[in-house]
Amino acid sequence: MAAVNTSGPLIRAAEFRALPGQGDLLADRLLRAASLLAETAGCQLWLVHRDEEDPETVRVFETWASRQQCNAALDQPEIVTNAAHVLEVVDGAPTVIDGQRLGGARDVRGAAGATAFAHRHRIAEEIYVTLTGGGHVMVDGEPFDLTPLVAVRVAPASARELHAGPDGLEVLAFGTHSPGDGEMVNGTDDR
Repeated sequence: MAAVNTSGPLIRAAEFRALPGQGDLLADRLLRAASLLAETAGCQLWLVHRDEEDPETVRVFETWASRQQCNAALDQPEIVTNAAHVLEVVDGAPTVIDGQRLGGARDVRGAAGATAFAHRHRIAEEIYVTLTGGGHVMVDGEPFDLTPLVAVRVAPASARELHAGPDGLEVLAFGTHSPGDGEMVNGTDDR
């Protein structure tokens, strides 16, 4: 059996079971964790998922650039405090499964960048300014080229997905922060 690479990206799935009648509160507290981790170094995805058949079961799917960055983020005082609030409303310890990325649909379709994802906001608009490199941003299925010093404004409710070109892409993103405002959506790039 091959050894697991613990120095590369970390993929984690956690399942929480709320105390009876506490599913909404559990979901809110896990969404609060998502907002606290949104700008944390190494956090590439923190997706809160509620079971359709059982509203007391809430899952979190995470992708981290490294296990070390995950551990450092979970040691932040605000995260520790929020985790304690989460544990107040769960029935037993969560089930946590760690793994490593092997591949997926984006790899098969050839999307640029293994960690690209489409998302949108209900409230916040964003402005992306290209600093170096190039690529494109898909906004509701329409591509906008990104070259140095080009700015693209994205309205709330519009799905957006950044894609780096062969020289990479460094952007500066401006926008307001509203906890729980963002949502993941299916990829918008079908070029």
